[in-house]
Amino acid sequence: MVLQCEFAERGMEEGFQQDLLELWEKANQKGPLPDFRSFPFDHFSASLDHIMCCDVRYSSATPDFVIQFHGEGFTRTYGRRCHGRWLKDVLPDTIRARTLNDYVKVALTKRPLFSSNLVNGADGVTVRYNRLLLPFTIWNNNTDRIVCAIQLKSDANTAIPYGLLSPAAEL
Repeated sequence: MVLQCEFAERGMEEGFQQDLLELWEKANQKGPLPDFRSFPFDHFSASLDHIMCCDVRYSSATPDFVIQFHGEGFTRTYGRRCHGRWLKDVLPDTIRARTLNDYVKVALTKRPLFSSNLVNGADGVTVRYNRLLLPFTIWNNNTDRIVCAIQLKSDANTAIPYGLLSPAAEL
């Protein structure tokens, strides 16, 4: 699995992100993109709190993204529920452009993307924010949906703060 090795070099740890990527790579062998409707997400029921699904909208020159589902981990990270909202409207100003560029890249290249960044929360706690973006098709082999899987790591004695990516957060 080429992507697993590449992403491990960037900081992806063993766990549900790696397992999710492995299943995506296996499913991707059958066509240009795995079909979201037949992907075995039931294997990750214990990790659904850390998964978000965005539909890709191609109504302008640049794709846009609307949040269709997210687990409680995203509610805690963003400090609010985001179902049905545009991704660009829930991201803090400090990370909006870079994050949206990553989503656009995944949508257009039909390739996963992994990133690992340190996030300084409003309360001063620094957290490693590992994000895996996976493209899926639903209708016609275009990227119709992107699944985002996050893994947050903090110092051993520090709790991850509620609202880590609220508008006051910095990367």
